[in-house]
Amino acid sequence: MFDHYLFVDWSAASSPTGRRPRRDAIWVGYGSRRAEEIETRYYPTRHAAFQFIQAFLRERVRARERTLCGLDIGYGYPAGLTELLGFPGRTAWQQLWAFLHQRIEDDDRNRNNRYAVAEALNQRLGNRQAPFWGHAPGKHFEHLRPTRRHFSFPLAFDAVRLNEYRIVDRRLRGLQSAWKLHYPASVGSQILMGIPYLYRLRFLDPELRDHSLVWPQETGFTTTPLSAASAYILHAEIWPGLLKIPPTTDGTIRDQLQVRGMVAWARDLARTGALDRQFATPSDLTPAELAIVCSEEGWILGVS
Repeated sequence: MFDHYLFVDWSAASSPTGRRPRRDAIWVGYGSRRAEEIETRYYPTRHAAFQFIQAFLRERVRARERTLCGLDIGYGYPAGLTELLGFPGRTAWQQLWAFLHQRIEDDDRNRNNRYAVAEALNQRLGNRQAPFWGHAPGKHFEHLRPTRRHFSFPLAFDAVRLNEYRIVDRRLRGLQSAWKLHYPASVGSQILMGIPYLYRLRFLDPELRDHSLVWPQETGFTTTPLSAASAYILHAEIWPGLLKIPPTTDGTIRDQLQVRGMVAWARDLARTGALDRQFATPSDLTPAELAIVCSEEGWILGVS
């Protein structure tokens, strides 16, 4: 099904994470179906990581080789956000990606405006201080609180209710809320700082956009997500927490182990013929939930 695998542990750091590899930074793992070796790379900035990912995917497309590419960020938000923002229909998720791409600023030193964008979203949703919450100490935002003590989920916006977690998130333990932007394990900032780069790879790059698809938003749940003859890149959300990676005592960085483990996981499943089943319809999804997942929320590869 795939010739190459590339998985990324993303970061929302507001400055370069340093020349020396460290945890809580960007790690990229990649390997091919033919070779046993799995490579890992550390990047101190999002710009540097994006340049590598973009070049890697372009090379694969030129060679007409298929790649499974995944970032460990949410590819969507809990149902209702797109409706509140005025993004209708089957492509609501894509409209949200474009919206964030237009507003997020991120320079080559990781300086960004994610808190300001989150504040503007809160204000747009009803001039209140929710659903996004959390920011760095020493900052002040009128419509973005440092904690969520002043509200709780679900939030009611007239006829729309926003939950704290997506359908897929509620099937797992240990996942953090997409609305949480600061403090340990805050994935919300990673989503805001990751989706604009995904949008560039999928929809703006002239060499990649006609050969890429996002699972399951564009493909639906199917065991053959790259059935189109011109499709070479499949973007799929990942969560390395699905893997059981034991702690090490040799100083190896866990983030590095996780991306390496994700490549090994996908490649080993492919070699046994079991990877295609990971793209099939998850168990117990109702038709209404299936529509929500494919138009808004997305899904995590490996969750049934």
